[in-house]
Amino acid sequence: MKEIPNIPISNSECVLIFPFHHRFDELKQAEKADNWKTWLIRLNSSEKKDINDATSYFQPSIRKTLFPEMSPPIKPQSTRHLTFMLGSEPFSCDFTLQFLKKDVGYIEGIFNAHISFIDAYIFDDKTGLLAININPQCDSLHQLVDFLRVIRMLLPTYNGIEPPHLNLSVFPNSKKIDSMNDFINFLLENIIMINFGDEDGRVENKQVYPPISKEEMERCYTFTYAQISEDENISKTDIAGLEMRDLWLYEIGTMTPIGSEDILNDEYVSRVVKEYRIAIWESCQGIALNNNVAFLEFSDSPQINKTFFHTITRDYFFLYIFCLCQKIKLLKLQDNLINFDQNVYEISNRIQDLLGQKVKFQNRFWLADVTKNHIREEIYKKYQYGLGTNLLYEYISNKIDDLYKYHCTIANGDQINQTLKLNRVIKIISAVLGIPLILISFLNINIRDYTNKEGLSLGSAFALLLGFIILGVGIALLINWRDNKKTKSG
Repeated sequence: MKEIPNIPISNSECVLIFPFHHRFDELKQAEKADNWKTWLIRLNSSEKKDINDATSYFQPSIRKTLFPEMSPPIKPQSTRHLTFMLGSEPFSCDFTLQFLKKDVGYIEGIFNAHISFIDAYIFDDKTGLLAININPQCDSLHQLVDFLRVIRMLLPTYNGIEPPHLNLSVFPNSKKIDSMNDFINFLLENIIMINFGDEDGRVENKQVYPPISKEEMERCYTFTYAQISEDENISKTDIAGLEMRDLWLYEIGTMTPIGSEDILNDEYVSRVVKEYRIAIWESCQGIALNNNVAFLEFSDSPQINKTFFHTITRDYFFLYIFCLCQKIKLLKLQDNLINFDQNVYEISNRIQDLLGQKVKFQNRFWLADVTKNHIREEIYKKYQYGLGTNLLYEYISNKIDDLYKYHCTIANGDQINQTLKLNRVIKIISAVLGIPLILISFLNINIRDYTNKEGLSLGSAFALLLGFIILGVGIALLINWRDNKKTKSG
């Protein structure tokens, strides 16, 4: 597919989202972490009202779980929403991104942007989400696409391309911060579970660890809004039967400028757009993929539509946070799944714990109705489809159920075997005890009849009986030991 025309953009906003594990056993400890305070500290009265309105569309149970500050006090709280502070003010600064190598390909040059604030969502299962709100200084859609592609790079790519160099206008501490990965490490150093120094105390340039899932965290999640200054003559143009709006949506959703890869074909681009597009409004379209959500507002005026801007960047963003919350909890549950090759006799408690986690997740986060608004409900379904949470939930739920059924089958079989073994021991002891009883009875009768003397003394009879009891128990224990040895080796 040939390259499509570039298009100017008048406004844009991006949120870089990074899942992590935190170290707090109790959520109230989170607000005592250095540089982190409750997010209410950065909100004025008007912003509090806006966020209160934005979260009111959630069902009450979800609102109380995810945004307890906007609901009546709930104890214990399951979420803490914090903001990063620099001194007494919420952190904000300008920054630039620049590639260290000049031969990176079609992405090159310097990108300017501004960090407006940084929030963290701390959940009670030791998971969390870091959200860095960024205003890119991009003049065109292609430039914004390139910016999004490079800013979410935390580690070198498979072909050896290094992440871009980061230069902050406000240096938050004495540590060296050269990349977005370094910056995330710095932000989370008082929250995450472990330190980053090696055995010699040297700090290595590596990814925040432990992430929610190693496979998931080669890149950050992004949530993007952009307002396109639409040219009617360009927007009516189509390439290979696809509308220009669809092609722009594909570019920002996949962060791949069309025409940069020869392998793309018309059918593929068309299928991706139709399958993941959020097409509800006339003047705006969105796309929800596995690690990126983007909304494009089409306008013939450079002035920002504040109502629509706030709806997307607050209402729909909070909805995306909830969907990411679902996904990271499912990923954590997946990591806790037990391997079928493990000894089933040793994992009964872990299976019960997995079932408890699953039921807790279902009751708090996997509900039939999430919002009170049908448009938001439609967007919620698109988010879930793009993130793959439905398939992930189905896979994990089925695997936990299979584990439980397998364990129950083994446990029932083990109980039956124990009953059979007990019956066999009783039979062996009964058979062994029957012999001395018969002999003692026979000897007593015969001795009395033919010698006219007393039979066996009571002590002799007891000693004979005790000897056979010991013999019977010994035989039973020997057989039981042999059966157990066969079971373990099998």
